[in-house]
Amino acid sequence: MDKSNITAPKKIYAKEDVCIGCRLCEIHCIAAHSKYRHDLMA
Repeated sequence: MDKSNITAPKKIYAKEDVCIGCRLCEIHCIAAHSKYRHDLMA
C-alpha cells in the first residue's frame, strides 16, 4: 500500500469560552465535509 498520499486528519479547535464538551463540532465537521449532505448518511 502506497502511503505517500495519505494525510493526517485535521484538528478541530473549539472556542474555549463557549465549549461545553458535547463534541457536536466534530459531528458538524464530519457532516460538512461528507459527500452525503444528509445527517444519517454521513
